[in-house]
Amino acid sequence: MNRITLINTLLNSIKGNNYLEIGVRDGKTITEIKAKFKIGVDPAYHLKRNLALKGVLGLNDFKLFKQTSDDFFKNEAKKTFPDGIDLVFIDGLHNYDQSLRDVINSLEFLNPNGFMVLHDCNPKGAAQAYPIKNSYDEVIEVLQDGGIEGWTGEWNGDVWKTIVHLRAFHPELNVRTIDADQGLGVISFGQNHHQLNVEKSELENAEFDFLEQNRKRFLGLISKEEFLTELKA
Repeated sequence: MNRITLINTLLNSIKGNNYLEIGVRDGKTITEIKAKFKIGVDPAYHLKRNLALKGVLGLNDFKLFKQTSDDFFKNEAKKTFPDGIDLVFIDGLHNYDQSLRDVINSLEFLNPNGFMVLHDCNPKGAAQAYPIKNSYDEVIEVLQDGGIEGWTGEWNGDVWKTIVHLRAFHPELNVRTIDADQGLGVISFGQNHHQLNVEKSELENAEFDFLEQNRKRFLGLISKEEFLTELKA
């Protein structure tokens, strides 16, 4: 299972029509999503012409906003989604602060039966989880200065902390992570039956070992088969 299959499966399960994608990049994900009303937000997206045409054809509405997600939620979200959002895919800046803010901002607009999917939640090693503050350029700078031990070319940042944060401090949310496609966090409204006991300061200062020692419990890690069984139930 990859992000596209998961998103389309979730949309189909709730007969969803409205879709928001944060972090469009080259458009490979948003153009494959089966929703009638699709909005993409990215301050530096660049769609190839064939993908742009593919995304528009056959859709009632398809629009991209070249701005930060913070600006979108502040200035555009209310008028863009007056009837709420059925599914939000968050794949923007891969750090704890921004990904958490994207989740919290999205919750204001998420329909009661809607879903959020958060990408890059399950880094396999410390190199993949290398944290940044403002830009992926920070990773490039470190690589140029001598590299990151264990670097493989894959990078997830510390988005995993957002999953832990939600499972610890949001009892009104059901948060699981599918062990596929770099870790697919699935967030929906519902009672949190596995609330974590973690201090905010502990999480903010945590390094990769903190996740590694408690990965399955912290992330609510499940297989794609287990998740699909839960979804059907």
